[in-house]
Amino acid sequence: MKNDGPQQWCKKNNWTELRKLENGIWVAFPPGGLIETPLPDQPEKYEVQFKTNRFQDIVNGAILIVAAVGLGAIALIMSPYFLLSMMSRYNKQKSMT
Repeated sequence: MKNDGPQQWCKKNNWTELRKLENGIWVAFPPGGLIETPLPDQPEKYEVQFKTNRFQDIVNGAILIVAAVGLGAIALIMSPYFLLSMMSRYNKQKSMT
C-alpha cells in the first residue's frame, strides 16, 4: 500500500467498502470478511493512537483506583453501624422465641 493509494490497494486486493475513521486510519472489508479491518501498513497512525490512548488509560486507571479506595473506606467505616443494627434485630427475634 506504500506506493498505491488506499482505493487502488483495495481494488488490487479485493477489499470492499473502504472508509477513513476519525483518527485517520483506513478500514475496509477483506475478501470474505465480515468485520471491518484496518488496512495493512499503517503503523505510524497506530503508534500515535496508542500513545494518546495510553495516557488516557493511565488517567482513567488512576481515577478508578482513587474511587475504589474511597468507596472501600466508606464501606469499612459504615459497616459496623449496619452490623450492629442487624445483630440487635437478630437478638430481639431470638429472645422472642
